[in-house]
Amino acid sequence: MKNIFYIALASLALFSCNKDIKKLEPDSPTNTDPVLSEKIYLSEKIKNMIPTEYRTLRYAIFKNASNEYKYMYINYKQDEEVRRIGNTFYKSEYISVTLSETEKPDFYSYYISVGANGSYAEDTKLPIWWMTIQVHSFKHSGILPMIDIDDSGKTRIGKLLETHQLLDKAFSNVYVNYLMKPQDQFSEIFYNFKEGVIGFYDRENHLWVLDRYE
Repeated sequence: MKNIFYIALASLALFSCNKDIKKLEPDSPTNTDPVLSEKIYLSEKIKNMIPTEYRTLRYAIFKNASNEYKYMYINYKQDEEVRRIGNTFYKSEYISVTLSETEKPDFYSYYISVGANGSYAEDTKLPIWWMTIQVHSFKHSGILPMIDIDDSGKTRIGKLLETHQLLDKAFSNVYVNYLMKPQDQFSEIFYNFKEGVIGFYDRENHLWVLDRYE
């Protein structure tokens, strides 16, 4: 119950943070707005947590227990955005990846996002980096199941398994999120740094395991 509370709280905080960023993006800071002199670039550690296949290939192909295949479009973006700490604006580099059944997912689509971000910490004003892996579906009623990892590999939300079996494949150093409800496996995702999203449950609670990239 405690984990569910933290996940809901983190989702709300992430939503609020993203809402603030979207408001800032169309408007460049004015001459009266203090701007931090240095843009935050993603650390090498955090970039290495995202497989190169997301940047170079088109599809992540998953297989289920019936040997059926699901092709997920890979949409990769590396850019910068305007963030804010107090009344101070600054630019921050980010990476955004989506895996989806359709090329352009909408609100009703089931898709998975992987993001790497950086910001200045509120207390120390030093740069921090983290990544999130989330399931997006209207089934979740606004609360997004997620894994949240800092650039040292420690989980802020979710848990790390030394090994984990998915169908007939064994994976090591697997990150998995906490289920909102035990019966809602469609909220469950599995991730490691070497291969990215290695498995997930779809809306019908069918498990799909990474087979290859193309």
